[in-house]
Amino acid sequence: MSLKFVSRAALVAALTLTPALLPDVADVAFASPAKSTAVDDDTPAASTVAIPTPVILSDDDAQAELKRLQRAQDRIKQQASTATSFKQLSGLDDATKQLADDTDKLIAALLPQRAQL
Repeated sequence: MSLKFVSRAALVAALTLTPALLPDVADVAFASPAKSTAVDDDTPAASTVAIPTPVILSDDDAQAELKRLQRAQDRIKQQASTATSFKQLSGLDDATKQLADDTDKLIAALLPQRAQL
């Protein structure tokens, strides 16, 4: 087998298995941002990382975003099937990571609606 075929097969497998690897909504917990306090005036406040509150989407917005993500996945799959260089595959890897990030954002935005069900 050629390296080109193996690379394509791995990318297609990764794109196909990505939804199965996403965490279940019940496993995801959102904590409220921690507040930093100083012990006294000479001690600097501890740095904290604020966890953003997910944006609640309407049904129409969620469906539109899902369709956009599906089109992006289809485009990546199509380009992966015709990629002929490492540079093209590397660009597709970046696009796949961005797609995964966007998917995570959509999941986070849909958590409140799913909790109501």
